[in-house]
Amino acid sequence: MITPPSENNPRELTLQERKEIHEKARWLRRIANPFVDFYVIASISAAGSSVATVTARGPQDRITRDHTNGLTPIQRKIYTEDFEMILGHLPFLKNRLESNDSSKSIQKIINKVQSVASQARQSDTKSIKQSIVALIPQKYLPLDENGNALANAYQVVSVKNPGALKSWRGWESLITARLLCPIDHLAEFKIDPDGARAKLRDGKLSILDIKGDPKFPTFLYDDETTDGGSLADGLFCGPILLAVYTHIFILPSAATGAKASLKRGNAKIHGMEKVVPSTICYAAIQAYVALCCSREWKEEWKGVKFARLYFLLREQLAYPEDPWCADTLQWWNDQIFGESPGTDDDVPAATRDMQGLSICECIANERQQRIQAVAGN
Repeated sequence: MITPPSENNPRELTLQERKEIHEKARWLRRIANPFVDFYVIASISAAGSSVATVTARGPQDRITRDHTNGLTPIQRKIYTEDFEMILGHLPFLKNRLESNDSSKSIQKIINKVQSVASQARQSDTKSIKQSIVALIPQKYLPLDENGNALANAYQVVSVKNPGALKSWRGWESLITARLLCPIDHLAEFKIDPDGARAKLRDGKLSILDIKGDPKFPTFLYDDETTDGGSLADGLFCGPILLAVYTHIFILPSAATGAKASLKRGNAKIHGMEKVVPSTICYAAIQAYVALCCSREWKEEWKGVKFARLYFLLREQLAYPEDPWCADTLQWWNDQIFGESPGTDDDVPAATRDMQGLSICECIANERQQRIQAVAGN
């Protein structure tokens, strides 16, 4: 006689379920919020189901409340999207939820997923940190004594001195300082690189906005196409961001220019058929960590809270009614999967005025201008 699962008799993980977790959990850390436990994602997204009781007791309950308090509808939507992606990769978990499995059974699954997934984030950080110098495009490099661009960033420092490469991050290098410089300070940096770098290092040029939120760094942008009039111009089109994304989600060799078949790429292995916002934002944070002085995954650098930056970036891509979002995702799919570009219709321009506004307010104002302009056509 088989005893049905209960709180006192939770169902054990099957061999096949354990295999699925080991095969897919590391990927989940890359496609869901990397700063939030799966407990929290599940609890916020699945209220009313058995998974909602996972955090009913103990310190996890406090963590869930801390994340839930003050969430906007769009932030709840993002949590729901993450949870749906998790269930899409672990269909047996969805089946267990639908069969009203015990909360202890669900907790055991999430414990295992969390344990395996946590290894991926640090592994990516280590890999990107070792490769980031080679991923910096030539256009950002200084010239040699003959006025020619250096072949790669390794020539900027002595590769015979590993310590030099380790310290060649953050404000210590003009190259990384330019890439980390907030986009609204880029014009000043181009005019006086040494002076702007000193101001950034000393805090005279802030990398935080009026409300303490992180400003968007230049490396997120294709700074040759942005005209500085809008926070959206060129955003998410930075060549380093694209290279880091390719390194993580396709193959490291493809990120440095080698031709790679998607048949052997990570995206193909994990059934990734399109670029989704969460993966772009994950690559953005990994790039930021590698470009600054961090030698390992960190929650903060110079006052920039990476969890907050991640959510700000996710929110930019969370509005399907904004034509800019659709065009940006189409651009990414074209770059990664070679799909044909979308419509050539012009996206209405937005005007940026950050004086007295936080980055969140600027984002909201620009988005509303674009949506209203489209609605009026």
